[in-house]
Amino acid sequence: MKRLLVALLLLAASVLLPAAAQAAPPANDNRAVATPLALPAAPNGTTGESTLEEDEPSSCAELRGSVWYAVQAPARRDIVVRLAARGDLDAVVDVFQRTRSQLSPVSCDVGNSRGQAETEFRSTRGGSFLIRVGQRANSVPGGFRLDVFAPQPPPRPPGPALPAAGVTRSVNVTGNTSDAFSTVMRAAAPSSRSMRPARPTSKTPRRSSGRAAAATSCTPRPPVRAGATRCW
Repeated sequence: MKRLLVALLLLAASVLLPAAAQAAPPANDNRAVATPLALPAAPNGTTGESTLEEDEPSSCAELRGSVWYAVQAPARRDIVVRLAARGDLDAVVDVFQRTRSQLSPVSCDVGNSRGQAETEFRSTRGGSFLIRVGQRANSVPGGFRLDVFAPQPPPRPPGPALPAAGVTRSVNVTGNTSDAFSTVMRAAAPSSRSMRPARPTSKTPRRSSGRAAAATSCTPRPPVRAGATRCW
């Protein structure tokens, strides 16, 4: 009987221990152990089994659990944080600036109907920032992809030559805010009807060289969402 009882206890332990291991929270469940990121970064994560700390900072939506990432800015620059949730996860992405033990909220965005959230912030040289991915209080847990990067710098006119057929590019209000292209405009040949002596004037007009360089740019006007813009 005693041997049977011991066998049952060992069997129960073998079943319960794997379940307990699976229930462990993510390694970056607390901000003190935030996963460090070097830009550009594209980590995959999950909110499964994540928890909230007793002094969890507030967000722009009520949360059930969260995971943390850390960014140390090497220079003053704009940084974009883009979240793509998987499955039915409804998530929130927050950015905080860390000064010693204090956190100051910088920006926040709630995921849309496609599970996407995006925000941008201006870093300071040597500044320490924390990025939180939170699971909304009424959401199921799930995985996600997080993209953290510096957006493209604005183009410098005149830009590359614009093809005769035009171009189709994508612009948005964070990653790629504008594109610039250059083109050459040729003056039309004068017709025979216009070959008349010009009336004398007090000013002598300058003669055209027949060619003129021009520049064009495509810039989304806020709050335009990401999409294709055609220039011609």
